[in-house]
Amino acid sequence: MSNYTKGRAREYRVKKKLEEEGALWVVRSYGSHGLFDLTAVFPDGTRLIQVKKDYMSPKERRKLEAFARRLRAKNISVEVWFTSPRLRVERFRGSP
Repeated sequence: MSNYTKGRAREYRVKKKLEEEGALWVVRSYGSHGLFDLTAVFPDGTRLIQVKKDYMSPKERRKLEAFARRLRAKNISVEVWFTSPRLRVERFRGSP
């Protein structure tokens, strides 16, 4: 199984979990090399999500933290979902 296929499966696993949590809409950025793999819209806000197996490089982490700091809307969160060995979510705080 290719790395792309494994990554796609992880993204679909997170997508399913978000839908179970009540997301109204979840879109996957196909073949994205951008900051986010998934965008999930909930009745009370939006989550911008990067999906990783178990590790995020310091460079990627700094990019997400910088992006989150620039957000002014209180109902948008920036998250990383690690899928191994279990689902774990890390949220980056935006501007106060």
